[in-house]
Amino acid sequence: KAITVAAGSSPPGISAADWVSHRHSSIAGDRGRGTDVPLPILRQGSLPHGRYDRILLDAPCTASGIVRRHPDIPWLRRPADVAQLATQQARLLDALWPLLGPAGRLLFAVCSVFVDEGEQQVQRFVSRTPDARLLPLPGRSANAEPILQLLPAEAEADTADGLPGVHDGFFYALIEKHD
Repeated sequence: KAITVAAGSSPPGISAADWVSHRHSSIAGDRGRGTDVPLPILRQGSLPHGRYDRILLDAPCTASGIVRRHPDIPWLRRPADVAQLATQQARLLDALWPLLGPAGRLLFAVCSVFVDEGEQQVQRFVSRTPDARLLPLPGRSANAEPILQLLPAEAEADTADGLPGVHDGFFYALIEKHD
């Protein structure tokens, strides 16, 4: 995802980080797939505070929204996984928030349909973080909820609000840092 975003940026001012160290080589290897984009790979603890205007947190989750494409997920998950992953997500939100500069925005994304990993996670974060506020997602109507929970769907036509008819389950929320 970072490489795709970097390829569409001009100039490509983007960094990638993963808290799981064995994935660093995977990120570096992905650069060899036809996209020659400079992408610094940062490690936990090396990210400068207040430097970023935008952060995409593609948080670890149960992947409950992509069971259609990965039918083994229900057998790989345990009941305690939701709470464990929600705790990890909260820690990541708290760790990344100080890295945003003034008026910076963080897009929180998970491929989960569970509210503990989506809506409740974001509501708890905004409640405990005085300088955080939810923003409407780009491309959505002004009256739309500031969060988007997609449930897996296989409709023949695109939805009225421009979403593809066939999609997996995802959750998105855009959070802005304000004074």
